[in-house]
Amino acid sequence: MEIQRAEANYFPDQLEKKRFLDKVWRILAKLTTNQLLRVDRVTREPLSPEPRSQYCWAGPDAIRWALEHPLRTFGEDLRPAGPLDVPELD
Repeated sequence: MEIQRAEANYFPDQLEKKRFLDKVWRILAKLTTNQLLRVDRVTREPLSPEPRSQYCWAGPDAIRWALEHPLRTFGEDLRPAGPLDVPELD
C-alpha cells in the first residue's frame, strides 16, 4: 500500500491561498474519514474510546486494507473504528 501525504501552509497575509486550501480540505474531508482509533502496538486494543484522529485521515482503499487483517495499522498505530461510510472512488 502506498501512503500519500498532503501538507500545505500559508502566511497570515495570504488570504487567497488560505481560501483555496480551505476548499481543498473540504473536498478531501468528503472523500476520506478521520474515524480512526489509536491502538496499542502489541495488543491492538483501542487506547481511547473516541474514534477520531486530528491529523490523520484515510480514504476508502486504506480503510479496506486495514480491515482485511486485525494487525494492520497505519498513521502511527491507527485503525478504522469499524466499517465506515467512505465514498467509492472510480
